[in-house]
Amino acid sequence: MKQESKQLHETLADMAPKRKHPNARLFGMTCISLIFQSLALGQGGGPRPLPLVSLKTVPVPQPTNIAQYVKDQPTLVALGKALFWDMQVGSDGKTACASCHFHAGADHRVQNILAPTTAAGSPVVVNQTVMASAFPFHQLSNVGNNSSAVIKDTRQVAGSAGAFPRSFSGLEVGVDSVNGADIVGGTSSLGGINVRQVGNRNTPSVINAVFNVRNFWDGRASRLFTGQTPFGATDTAQNAVALRNGQLVREAVAINNASLASQAVGPPLSTSEMSYLGQTWPMLARKMLALAPLSRQLVAGDDSVLGAMANTSGNGLQPAFSYVSLIQKAFQPAYWSGTTLVDGQFTQLETNFSLFWGLAIQAYESTLVADNTRVDQFVEGRQQALSALEQQGLQVFRTNDAQCTQCHQGAEFTAASFTNSANTAVTNTDPDNVGFFRTGVSPLASDTGFGGLDGFGLPLFARAQARANGTFKSPGLQNVEFTGPYFHDGSQATLEQVVQFYARNGDFPAGGNLGPGIGQIRLNAGEQTALVAFLKALSDDRVRFEQAPFDHPSLCVATGASELSPGLLAVDSSDPRFKASAIDKFALVPSVGKDGNKVPLQTFAEMLAGTGNDGSRAHTLTEACGQVTGNPSAKIEAVTHAATFQTGAVSPGEIITLFGSNLIGSVTFDGTLATTVYASPTQVSVTVPYRVQGSTTRLQMGSTSLQVPIVPSSPGIFAAVAADPGVLTLYATGGGVLSSDALPAVTLPTSVTVNGAAAKVLYAGLAPSLVEGANQINIQLPSGVQPGPLSIIWTVGGTSSKPFVFVQ
Repeated sequence: MKQESKQLHETLADMAPKRKHPNARLFGMTCISLIFQSLALGQGGGPRPLPLVSLKTVPVPQPTNIAQYVKDQPTLVALGKALFWDMQVGSDGKTACASCHFHAGADHRVQNILAPTTAAGSPVVVNQTVMASAFPFHQLSNVGNNSSAVIKDTRQVAGSAGAFPRSFSGLEVGVDSVNGADIVGGTSSLGGINVRQVGNRNTPSVINAVFNVRNFWDGRASRLFTGQTPFGATDTAQNAVALRNGQLVREAVAINNASLASQAVGPPLSTSEMSYLGQTWPMLARKMLALAPLSRQLVAGDDSVLGAMANTSGNGLQPAFSYVSLIQKAFQPAYWSGTTLVDGQFTQLETNFSLFWGLAIQAYESTLVADNTRVDQFVEGRQQALSALEQQGLQVFRTNDAQCTQCHQGAEFTAASFTNSANTAVTNTDPDNVGFFRTGVSPLASDTGFGGLDGFGLPLFARAQARANGTFKSPGLQNVEFTGPYFHDGSQATLEQVVQFYARNGDFPAGGNLGPGIGQIRLNAGEQTALVAFLKALSDDRVRFEQAPFDHPSLCVATGASELSPGLLAVDSSDPRFKASAIDKFALVPSVGKDGNKVPLQTFAEMLAGTGNDGSRAHTLTEACGQVTGNPSAKIEAVTHAATFQTGAVSPGEIITLFGSNLIGSVTFDGTLATTVYASPTQVSVTVPYRVQGSTTRLQMGSTSLQVPIVPSSPGIFAAVAADPGVLTLYATGGGVLSSDALPAVTLPTSVTVNGAAAKVLYAGLAPSLVEGANQINIQLPSGVQPGPLSIIWTVGGTSSKPFVFVQ
């Protein structure tokens, strides 16, 4: 065995790049692509063993034309991580993206995880806790023979609990849960009481998902991101609003290589995952932009992305890091700086929130690359990285008898990767060749998969819809040890069961339900054992211990509903809006910094058995979160002018300061979000939005509000700086709306006088180095102006500022 191990290692080493080279990553990708092309031509005779290279040699796919939208990539990643983990995103204020992706990018909860299949089948007991004996769902008298007597066949799916079934009826700005009503009578209802709905497919991991051309099991998340929906080119709407030459105009979005962004915009409005029925993206934006990021969760001070922003004395981020400020820093001003309402209802920032959301989540998830498994280390040349049994498993994996490489190819271990599919996905007419396969996991009638329709009623794979029926994306295999239960229906609990499934060539072969290679697999017991050992060697220790970049904020995860007795749900009476909902149980997923946990993650099999509940495993979900509540209400003691600290009426465009306590979150005026200039728990300065009208305005932070008098805007100069000889830069507020487009323009006529003489205005627009709402005017002094005091007056439209004295 030692000699065979050495030969295997030398063979792999010969196929890998020998040295570092400026184009080494590209070389590795090209090498694999060429081999994959020869594989596709030779599939009739079975695949030859693939040369493996480290995933480190494969470039992370990058979205196209991203610079049009993004100006600060690190901030974009931080924004994406905050949004991904923030429980406030869900309509109930308790459900994050991470609620289904907190465990090695996936989910390993065991209560309230079962849902019926999309086809008619046996009913599912609501809210039950699954036991190891429930798996696999299709049990045979002889696990090695798919024709043997069926002991049990349960038509169900092990998915993830998401949202309560409720309808949306509005929101109160500053409150993280929206208004609505219970919808009773569906499959998640028991005795007229609702539990959280369970998704009809098992949750795939987001780790390494950046390498997938399409995402979701059925591939409905297109590589082409159009700004608001997952479906790519079939969404022909103009989903973005841009500020062009002082005007807001609608634009189409077309960003390629961005299936993670397409995937990201699906769950927030999904009524089974995160949203109440009827909520829209702008309404979600209005809610989130007024909330403090992660205000119910702890962020580690050494978080690899958010640590410098963390509020180390409480929850969430420091007050200065609001969602508005992060968006403004991450994205180009043309997509957020407009000051008129879109369609008379929503701000530009609210209207474009789905675009910001998708690109931010994509940026964060693109950092979740597990490329340091022991298999990666082995093919990089460290022979001792794999044991003799694991090396035997690698040999088994690559042989025709196993057929594994038909679906799990290359460094990414999936045929659905960009490396294997990107160059042919547009024209290929066979779903197998874009990484989607039939493997006999469930009958064809149970789930159409890639053969289904998108949200516009069009085929997901129009080139061969019938052939795509019942096919599903081949997942990558890194960290598969921690991502059970397995397959799109979650029907297998352990890797041993998965390998047995393939060794018997699937469970439902009828009707052409087996793709290339399935039906030709031959594995004895020893080979199966070695193959399982190899699959476990595909775990990255950074994932195993949640080390950076896999560290994260804390999270309260709903782990099922409380029952008074078996089958009798306990009604949640804490919220009078929802009288037909069961009481949630919550478990804590603690925050973790860049150095990770001291103990490894618990596997799904260990969760079923209770292994690790003594503290020897992480994510055992045995630590209660208690009642999920928000931060204390803000207390506003005074509202003053920022410069004079005097109270009284305020003007649009003016900077004002709030004094008080618990000042966490954003400030709105009549529901319009204000730009934050400075923030701390006791003092917040904001710019009064220009669109505020009338004699009073409702100023609100969180659930606290007060009426403030309004007087018409008047320009006011608050600073002047000498630039080049004869040139001054003025900073001001009020006096009209200014554009921050490429060629800034004032919407009202503007002029400046110096000691009564007209000055030439070189620039008038938003101050690029200051917060939104502050104006900047560059002027050339009139000829003949003598050194000494200068009385400067700025006029916008029909109003003028008070004289500002500058001594040169």
